[in-house]
Amino acid sequence: MRRHYLSMTLLALALNAGPLSATEDDSKAIRLICTYSYTINEKGEQSDTSGEELFTVVTLKNGQVAVRKQGLGVPFLGRMSVEEITGEANYEIKNIKFAESLVINRFTGEFQLSFGVVGKGGLIHHGNCRAVTKKLF
Repeated sequence: MRRHYLSMTLLALALNAGPLSATEDDSKAIRLICTYSYTINEKGEQSDTSGEELFTVVTLKNGQVAVRKQGLGVPFLGRMSVEEITGEANYEIKNIKFAESLVINRFTGEFQLSFGVVGKGGLIHHGNCRAVTKKLF
């Protein structure tokens, strides 16, 4: 089975950005549980969506962030402003290129996660995030 590969651009950004993963003692990492509520497909049709995922936001240099999504081996690379956390992740599985983009509003918790095959249609997931206040165990 082929492994996930970063595009050369994403790899260059990652290598220049420094460490991408949070450590247990990284008190500055922001951890969010994001709950899906609905999805819009490439035809504009809306459907209910359920489930939730953990996102971990780690500050890098110059306002850049790396956002790890639970279960995805590639980080989203992007920026964090006063109002939003944004990022993009690109990867390849069996010679098919995928792209995901993430926008999280830091005040309302609303998030939008776009997912699709590069050059084709995709899905836009919507929902809300809440901060993880403590570990469960």
